[in-house]
Amino acid sequence: IDAQRFRAQGARAAHATPLILSVGRLRAKKGFATLIDACAQLRDRGIDFACEIVGYGEERDRLQAAIAQLRLEGKVHLTGTMNHAALIHRYDQAAVFAAPSQIGADGDRDGIPNVMLEAMAMELPVVASRVSGIPEVVEDGVNGALVEAGDARALAAALARLLADAPL
Repeated sequence: IDAQRFRAQGARAAHATPLILSVGRLRAKKGFATLIDACAQLRDRGIDFACEIVGYGEERDRLQAAIAQLRLEGKVHLTGTMNHAALIHRYDQAAVFAAPSQIGADGDRDGIPNVMLEAMAMELPVVASRVSGIPEVVEDGVNGALVEAGDARALAAALARLLADAPL
């Protein structure tokens, strides 16, 4: 990670609607379907948020259908690709970064996602799954929150806790 490029730009500004940011290729191993389910739970609990999933890939139509089915069109957005300058700006605008990785049906899995490291370099709180090498970087309760892969309820709870407690 280029520490000169990916660094906090000062105190994180509080926004009226906190942003949950997630970045990656739209593939099953990234766990974006779990994030969308967690967002529905946040909405149902009355928690204010917006969620952006930055990336492209073969799961786009399926994820967009899940957003529509759960009536999350005003809350969850698939933003497509983004250049590094725009992405750095989004990291800086976000309240929390979600990395809900999981093991795909074909066994494919993330190692340690670079985007998660970028978010951490930007001093953005991270909620991630206990998959592959992620627990080597994210220590639960110290520099992020870890949840079990595919557990939308645990993901929603961890996101809610961070969204409700800015100092945390």
